Amino acid sequence: RAVDTRLSTPDIQKIVSDYYGVSLPELLGRSRQKRLVRARQMALYFCRIYTEKTMVELGRLFQRSHASVVHALQTLERERKTNQRLAKEVQLLEEKLAQAQVRWGSKRASTLRTDA
Repeated sequence: RAVDTRLSTPDIQKIVSDYYGVSLPELLGRSRQKRLVRARQMALYFCRIYTEKTMVELGRLFQRSHASVVHALQTLERERKTNQRLAKEVQLLEEKLAQAQVRWGSKRASTLRTDA
């Protein structure tokens, strides 16, 4: 049986919040400060790619409505086409997540689960 190397939502939330220098409560909070909105959009975007969660599930995990999740993802997609800096950020985070996936995948593979 293959080891699950997929990243979980908390993994992604942590990597993205570390990258942007925001806390998890800030990431999940209600503030509409630009830096927090951007971090939130990125975390949602990568959760959509790396996890098999639906928009509704993501909304629940990020304390947002389904409509907010859809809006965040559409906004990020639209802006990354025209904003070079944003496109670069997406790329950098993508690399960080890929590295974490490899690192955690090998760590998870080498440790026997005793809590099962």
